[in-house]
Amino acid sequence: MPEGGVTYRARLGDEDHHNKEGVQLQRASQIIRWDRANYHTKRHRDAEDTSDPIFMRVNTRNDLATLVEKFVPDSDKQIIVDHQPIVEITEWPDRLSLKVIEYGPPQNR
Repeated sequence: MPEGGVTYRARLGDEDHHNKEGVQLQRASQIIRWDRANYHTKRHRDAEDTSDPIFMRVNTRNDLATLVEKFVPDSDKQIIVDHQPIVEITEWPDRLSLKVIEYGPPQNR
C-alpha cells in the first residue's frame, strides 16, 4: 500500500445498501464493504465511484469494514445508513479516514 494511503470516492447508492439477496444492510461498515464488492465484481458501479488498488479481495474488504467500525464517527455512520452519500475514504494499514462529500438522497427503507 502506498505510504500516503489509498484514497477513493464512492457514491453509496441504493444498490450498495442491499446485499445480493436484496436484504437492507443495517451498518455503515456493511454498506461500504458491499460498495467495494459491487465495484470490483462489476455487479454495480455508481458514476461517482473511483477505483482503488486493494479491495478486490474479500479479506481486504473485511479489513476495510473493521476499520470503518473503529475510525468513522457515529454521526458519519448514520449519514451512510440514512442517505446515499458520496464519500471519500483514505485507508492506511492501521487507520482510515472518511469524509462525507455530499449527503445524497435519503435511503428508501
